[in-house]
Amino acid sequence: MKHARRSLKLRSVLITTTLLLLSTVCAQICGQNSAPLAQRSTAPKRVLVLDWYGKDDMWNINFDASFQAALKSSAPGTVEYYTEYLETNRFPGTNQTLLLRDYLVRKYADRTIDVVVANSDASLDFLLKYRNDLFPHAPIVFVAVRHPSKEELAAGPGLTGVINLNTYRETLDLGLQLHGQTQQVFVISGTREHDKRFEARAREELRDYESKVQINYLTDLSPAELVAKMKSLPERSLVLYVWQQSQNEQGRVLETSELLDWSPGPRTYLPMG
Repeated sequence: MKHARRSLKLRSVLITTTLLLLSTVCAQICGQNSAPLAQRSTAPKRVLVLDWYGKDDMWNINFDASFQAALKSSAPGTVEYYTEYLETNRFPGTNQTLLLRDYLVRKYADRTIDVVVANSDASLDFLLKYRNDLFPHAPIVFVAVRHPSKEELAAGPGLTGVINLNTYRETLDLGLQLHGQTQQVFVISGTREHDKRFEARAREELRDYESKVQINYLTDLSPAELVAKMKSLPERSLVLYVWQQSQNEQGRVLETSELLDWSPGPRTYLPMG
């Protein structure tokens, strides 16, 4: 039942995100078709999506399938759809990033990309950093957590997208209302490759609560360490589960929903994943 509810929630998020991105991408493409009909090119419109993790990541599989189907059914004319993968989780480091940049430059040297979709903060950062090398004339449409700066929004041929809003404050407000005797809050925000963006956002959002309750951040813990920590939490504690992704002893990546199911004990959990 838990997994069914999470599957429905994920599907709802994917549908909403896909529709929002679809409308934005179509607006960008249609904007390029503002010339008179006789002057319009019959060339297909090319959309490139840069995902964060690899092609086997479940979010990428679901998102790409939904987005590609919706785009081809709604966008005017013929659409060519390309997908690339940043994979900084598997290939971290500046050298790997430069290799990917050079690979994409050569791969798309003879093809004009009309719209680039950044399907993560990491993808957006990469595209903005190497925009002049890769796709200098293509607008970027993103789905991300961070808000681009005014300078980033003003630069280039266009930058727009969908912000994944968090509800850390609202969730903790509700938790404290329901459990008025709470003394400590434990925020689980550990991620693979020591990515601290989720924790940084949570710290920013929850800073005002530090005068009311003690807030502790559980970061970069292995699944076994996290389970042990959960078993020994003090009474009158809330756990705010922001996001965590880890790797088990067999090398398989464990997603947030799987790790959340491991969390034992009688404490109150406020899942955000």
